[in-house]
Amino acid sequence: MRVYFHTFGCKSNQYETGQIAAKLLDMGFGRTARPETAELIVVNTCSVTHIAERKARNIIRKLAAASPQAGFYICGCAVNIQRESFTKIFAENLASRLTLVYQAQKLKPETWGLPKPRFDYAQRSLRSARGWPGAEPEGGGKTGQNYRVREFLKIQEGCACFCSYCIVPYARPVLASEPPEKIRAAAEKLLANNVSEIVLTGINLGRYQYRNKNLTDILKLLLPTGLARIRLSSLEPDRVTPDLLEIMAANPRLARHLHIPLQSGSDSILQAMNRQYSTADFRRLILSVRAMLGADCGLTTDIIVGFPGETAETFRATCALVQELGFSDLHIFPYSPRAGTAAAPRPATCPERELKQFCQTLENLRKKMQRAFLEKQRRRTLEVLVENDRGQGFSSEYARVKFLDRVERGKIYTARPRAIKEDFILAEIDTSGKA
Repeated sequence: MRVYFHTFGCKSNQYETGQIAAKLLDMGFGRTARPETAELIVVNTCSVTHIAERKARNIIRKLAAASPQAGFYICGCAVNIQRESFTKIFAENLASRLTLVYQAQKLKPETWGLPKPRFDYAQRSLRSARGWPGAEPEGGGKTGQNYRVREFLKIQEGCACFCSYCIVPYARPVLASEPPEKIRAAAEKLLANNVSEIVLTGINLGRYQYRNKNLTDILKLLLPTGLARIRLSSLEPDRVTPDLLEIMAANPRLARHLHIPLQSGSDSILQAMNRQYSTADFRRLILSVRAMLGADCGLTTDIIVGFPGETAETFRATCALVQELGFSDLHIFPYSPRAGTAAAPRPATCPERELKQFCQTLENLRKKMQRAFLEKQRRRTLEVLVENDRGQGFSSEYARVKFLDRVERGKIYTARPRAIKEDFILAEIDTSGKA
């Protein structure tokens, strides 16, 4: 039996789809990239915005039409909070095709009530989270390893911050952290499969806590494994601690890049969002990060535009703070009210036309700051991990780089920047031996 996967949303969702895939392979299922040939379809949904939920429902409708015989297994955050919207997709006489999988069972496909596969693909493939057979005709298909050079490793689950705009604590309310020995074993498996960089991720990564071990302890545990690079995904401001910055500064194999969500440059908006810091707190944090990691480290952030209470004045404050702090990139999100959150009943104060203007203004600022960041990186050598056969990759600071030389996928090269083109750096291998 062949399975088709479609994943929406965050790094954690992408990682979890890989884990589901690995377990289904071990159970004897095969994978297909063509939904019309699939007997089973797994859709991993996202609920961070109502647009994400709508996209998931639209895709499921299209897949149901393209694969009239397939059974559907729908999981992810949207299922946990919007069950009815997915059951309505299937007509009453087709309800038997649909199984909704809730968070507690998401990574346990053996509990989904799956049909028994007629052919055991696990006997024909390399067993890995991504090493699936192509599964073209039933009973055959190519095999092979399919790990990427950079892979996610999820170590933490759940969030209890309850920012007033966010539905995630309702969809994933249980805080849990993986045991350190399990994390190390997973990292060693990735290393054995030629993965050069792992990205530690979680729903609220900085809240990792297993008994007396925190995120800094996990980094200390993973450094001796021999991984070429370890990167951290998004961290809340209060989780960027002096101990964490100290170990990052002391170890070049820890990426010199942090993503720290700001969300707004207005104290009144931050308070309304239930964010537990002020703009002054955030400014001090960024100064500390640069003091420890260097002025040329990569710093990216999230900004929500048009939150209830947003005015031209609060938006100007956001632009001013963003420009002052000089991020290397921004993720810009127009506010999307989520039913069930504290902010949902609040009236909008930013008309649609003004919201679009604000987003465009911030996008223009983003491009200007990104260019300034790349210009800064251009004046120094960079350690670049090549991620594909086209000579493209990322530096430790998360600058996108393309080599002019012939380079090998999966290796880290010292790069000498030569030019900036659009949003990436053109570089040659540095053979001088000088930084």
